[in-house]
Amino acid sequence: MARLAPKDLNLNDSERNELQQLINPHSTPQQIVLRAKIILLASEGKNHHEIAMARLWRNR
Repeated sequence: MARLAPKDLNLNDSERNELQQLINPHSTPQQIVLRAKIILLASEGKNHHEIAMARLWRNR
């Protein structure tokens, strides 16, 4: 079985803050919010499977 280990994604504080600001307003399109959340999860060291499972669970 293939290991789902993504490359490290390192964000600096200003990049992380910019992504957080995209997530919070209600005027941001949901597709952009989803992408920002995925990037933040990846920067926390989550793998592809963990990010996908969280999305599936939240959609249910």
